[in-house]
Amino acid sequence: LAFFLIIGCFKTHAQDDTIRIMEYNLLQLGDNSTSYDRIDDHLKHILQYVKPDILLVNEVTQQVVANYILSNALNVNGTTYYSKGVFNDAASLNNAMFYNSDKLTLLSQDEISVSPRPADGFHFYYNNDPYLSYHEDTVFLNTYVVHLKAGSESTDASQRTSAANTIRNVLDAKSDVRNYFIAGDFNLYESSEDAYEALLDYGNCRFFDPL
Repeated sequence: LAFFLIIGCFKTHAQDDTIRIMEYNLLQLGDNSTSYDRIDDHLKHILQYVKPDILLVNEVTQQVVANYILSNALNVNGTTYYSKGVFNDAASLNNAMFYNSDKLTLLSQDEISVSPRPADGFHFYYNNDPYLSYHEDTVFLNTYVVHLKAGSESTDASQRTSAANTIRNVLDAKSDVRNYFIAGDFNLYESSEDAYEALLDYGNCRFFDPL
């Protein structure tokens, strides 16, 4: 299992707040008793401890599994504020997203077509800005969850590089790229890989590795 935790802090008009972004590869989580046991016995306890505001995951095979995570690992023990994005059933191993609807509103979602799986984008605005109702202005937050090609062969690395370049080209073409995060299972073996360098290269939507 791949587990990443990113803390993103941003400043609102009148207060500081923290948005906690968590990424988890759930390892072929399917519609079967073994997967549901993993959710009940392990994932639920991890999520109740971390309490992410945005949860991005890889390798969810079906929407029914995403629904089960929402109802049985997030909205439990009196918690009712988690929602999820529209499930993109684009491959056998799909991405999914869950979020704290008390803090965030999901404004839209999209995908960037890359192989072997699309990069799923989710675009939010922050609910708790004290001036939101007066000026209709707040902080906007954008996340993309990716699952790049696994494997140590040169062809695998080339496919990761192609996907990273496509993602950067799409995002660099946007006019406003403030508060963008990318997370996922990148399947990178070292920081010298071209895919890693492509994501961190100079440009309109340059990413920074928090590690």
